[in-house]
Order: sequence, then structure tokens, then C-alpha cells
Amino acid sequence: MPPLGQQPFAAELTSAAIPHPQGEGIRLLWLLRDITGRMRAEEALRQTYAELEQRVRECTAALTAENNAVKRLAYTMSQDLRAPLVTVRGFAHELRTACDVLKAALPPLLPPGEPSQRAAVSHALDRDIPEALGFIEDAVTQMDSRIQAMLDFSRR
Repeated sequence: MPPLGQQPFAAELTSAAIPHPQGEGIRLLWLLRDITGRMRAEEALRQTYAELEQRVRECTAALTAENNAVKRLAYTMSQDLRAPLVTVRGFAHELRTACDVLKAALPPLLPPGEPSQRAAVSHALDRDIPEALGFIEDAVTQMDSRIQAMLDFSRR
């Protein structure tokens, strides 16, 4: 019961029974503490924690949605990039095959009196074109590896 004219408050009561030093009964000590402030603080903490949990759930849901969108984009981009890459790879193969045909067919058709022209054609067919095609094929392989990594990411 609160003191007269005051509102009720939350309290904590601590008591201890202490024997009298001369053996004449016991003394009862007690302490009454107002814990209204502590209870308010605990409730505010519970409410803040609940709000934080809700914000975490909302942020997690938003991050999950964004992550899924990024994965869908990675999948779409990898599919869109793979088609032209297959085309480039195919045409590089066709050019290599055509170069081999030209290596066999072209030298006998060149006029015999023009050694510089023969040397230039020979150099182009033996070195320049195969080197350029090698660069193209290496770039295609690297790009294909990156596209595969995007696909793998999109499937996780």
C-alpha cells in the first residue's frame, strides 16, 4: 500500500533476519526499494529490441529481394552474352579453316617474280592471321569463363 496521497509504485522488498548478539530473539531488517524506473527502462529496452528485430527482418527481406534481382540480372546477362560469344568462336574457327585453305592454295597462284609479295602473303598466312585468331580465341575463352562464373552466381 502506497503512502497516503501517493500513487502505487512497483517495489522490491528485501528482508533479513539477524539473531540478537545476546540471544534475545532476532531482529528483522528490511529494505523497500522503488523499482518503477528500472521496470520502465526494462520495458523500453524490450520495446527497442522488438523494433530493432522488426527493422532487421525488413532489411533482411529487402537485401534478399535485391540479391535475387542481381542473380536474375546476372543470369539474363550471361545468356545474352553467351550467344554472340558462340558466334565469335564459330567464325574464328571458320577463319582458321579458311586460312589453312589459303595457305595451301595461294602460294602456287602468286606470280613467281614477286618474292616480296610471296613473303608478305606467307607471313600473313603463317603468322599474322593465326596470331590474331589466337588472341580472339583466348579472349573468347576468358569471356566464356566470366560468363560461366555469372551463371554459377545466379544459381546460388
